[in-house]
Amino acid sequence: MEITFLGTGVAIPQKGRVQSGVLVSLEEKPLLIDCGSGVLSRFPDAGVSHTNVDTVLLSHLHLDHVADLIPLLKANWLRGKTDMRVYGRRDRRLVFEGAWGLRVYPGWS
Repeated sequence: MEITFLGTGVAIPQKGRVQSGVLVSLEEKPLLIDCGSGVLSRFPDAGVSHTNVDTVLLSHLHLDHVADLIPLLKANWLRGKTDMRVYGRRDRRLVFEGAWGLRVYPGWS
């Protein structure tokens, strides 16, 4: 297992830091936990293509944990990848299901 911290910043911008995003790789299959602002731009530095991510786990829906989710979906779509799964709280899924026709898979209540 390999854990890469793409972002550990807070909601207030800080030089050299981006918001929450942790990439966990098990057997070369990355799971992205949260996708805050700036996380998408950190993939090249981590040596991982954003198109390798097909599963995102959202801890909660504060903007500093989800701001780059739609840009990630768009970047993947532009590269022909449309099979991403997003897991999050069951009662919050409608927030994203209206955008881009995204299907959020409830992981817990």
